[in-house]
Amino acid sequence: MSGVIRPQASAGIASSGMSDGAGSSDSFADESGAPASSFPRPHPAPLEYYSPPAPADLTRVRGLTVWSIILLLGWLPYVCGIINASTLAVSYNANIARAHFGGAVLFLGLGIVFSGVSLAGFTRMRHPWGITVAAAVMLVQISIGACIGLAR
Repeated sequence: MSGVIRPQASAGIASSGMSDGAGSSDSFADESGAPASSFPRPHPAPLEYYSPPAPADLTRVRGLTVWSIILLLGWLPYVCGIINASTLAVSYNANIARAHFGGAVLFLGLGIVFSGVSLAGFTRMRHPWGITVAAAVMLVQISIGACIGLAR
């Protein structure tokens, strides 16, 4: 009767006399009374909670970073334009007013262009929060520029 597994009466172990090739027989460590160290247990596979980012994800993150930095950098020339406009507003000298008027327009416009480019980048990436923030920044910059222009 080959292939039939019969329990041994004395040890209580089921064995067919066959081996799995790794040196262990078809028995259980709990039933044999042998120490647990003689039966190596396989190590569980490590769990990966965070998979490595795909190349498309990295490209999207880089794009969002670039457009965010451009949006923030747009405030630098814009603030310079506001400083030029404030100098223009308090100056009573025509020569100083003429010199600062061109700089105010240039820097205010440059800040608005930076914000517009960032808005276009966020729109191209279809990032709703980026579109919202860039549009709000651009709206604020245009309204402040309009107020400065109307005050002149």
